[in-house]
Amino acid sequence: APCRGPATRGTRGESGPAPATPGPVQGRLSPPPLSEARDGHTALASRVRYELLDALSTRPKTVRELTGELKMHRLTARYHLGFLLREGLVREVRTPREGKAGRPPALYQTARHVRVPGFPPRHFEIIARAALTSLLEALGEGDARHRLYAKGKELGKGLVAGVTSSKGVKKWSPASFEEHILHGSFRDFGVSSEVLAKSDKAIHYRSFGCPFLELAEQMPDVVCDALDWGFHDGIDEALGPARTERLRCMGHGDPFCEYTVTWGAGGKPAGPRG
Repeated sequence: APCRGPATRGTRGESGPAPATPGPVQGRLSPPPLSEARDGHTALASRVRYELLDALSTRPKTVRELTGELKMHRLTARYHLGFLLREGLVREVRTPREGKAGRPPALYQTARHVRVPGFPPRHFEIIARAALTSLLEALGEGDARHRLYAKGKELGKGLVAGVTSSKGVKKWSPASFEEHILHGSFRDFGVSSEVLAKSDKAIHYRSFGCPFLELAEQMPDVVCDALDWGFHDGIDEALGPARTERLRCMGHGDPFCEYTVTWGAGGKPAGPRG
């Protein structure tokens, strides 16, 4: 089948003939022919490609790092990375090689605007942008931001309440927040998270990917500074008592969103920020 990679896969043990695919040229991956990478659905039809995307969702990695982490053969990783490069789901980046001669190793990371093409094409962001614009025009920026903040807070509280009930969480802590929110609900939204530090009273994490990134980049004052702040304030209230501080924001141009959540912290300003 056109989406199957080489037979050798380390400990994963899938068999079958290796496809005739272009090999590496001067250290770079050669994307497969168009006939073998027709659309994003084909690119994600393989468990291997899904695992590669998942592994690259938090930071750029080399082929060597990927093969070690996923326990797969180098040729398998390179073959499937070729598909993902061709579909625009992964991009290649290079960094200066300090103190060493020669070309630095290639790093691969998920594209900032990862999107699997659908059929027929749908552009819900147009409707969302029109709705937000209409809200701003009808209410004025100040009132609209407060309405969006209130709705975001409602959604955040509802999220935690639902998880509390479904997972039987007795008391929220940084550990349960990481397990059920970051690696549970957020991941279900398509947001991968990396925990940078954690104690019994606080958690510091980064989120990669945003469910409404394109709209947030265009209208960060209402999407990020009103709706998103309300969402996190609602989460804090439901975790009770907790306080979230946003350190970085994709909508404002950062490569990821970064937050700290502290349990037992003092109050914070209610309402939109910025």
